[in-house]
Amino acid sequence: VRSMNFVLFFWVLLYGFSYSLAETVTHFTGGSLWVTPLTMLGYCLLLFFWLIHTNRAVAIGLSPVRLHAKTDLIYLIPLLILPVLNLSGTAAMNPPHYTLLMISVCFAEELLFRGFLLSFLIRHLGRWGIFCSALAFSLLHCVNFFSDMPASYVLIQILLALFVGIYYSLVRLC
Repeated sequence: VRSMNFVLFFWVLLYGFSYSLAETVTHFTGGSLWVTPLTMLGYCLLLFFWLIHTNRAVAIGLSPVRLHAKTDLIYLIPLLILPVLNLSGTAAMNPPHYTLLMISVCFAEELLFRGFLLSFLIRHLGRWGIFCSALAFSLLHCVNFFSDMPASYVLIQILLALFVGIYYSLVRLC
């Protein structure tokens, strides 16, 4: 368990460092806007495949969704609809490199909140871990108060992130 906590801590630090480095390189060199999204997506994919290759994926809570019956597929519909709606709105307002960045952010959030954090919190807090993981996921969206988004939009985003976080956690655990 301690080694998994170290992996989580190291992963978060390296993710932030990779993002900052990619943004700095893009800014100071006048480089392509694709540097950051490709760096972040590549980082997430490398981490994901490393976790699978070293058999650590299950230890941190990454496991296939188990469907007990074909009717269970109905629970997966929101898992597909929400990201598609989010990305379609993003793609309409922003260039393709931004959409790729959002895909890598979504991937990283799922690894962190429904992978590492949820497993850790369930072990230590039981069912309260579901709520705490979802609360952490929603509070992460408070950073959007520092963007040019209206405060009312950010508040709605935080509330929706809480409910979506609970739903995604329940689907993952069932």
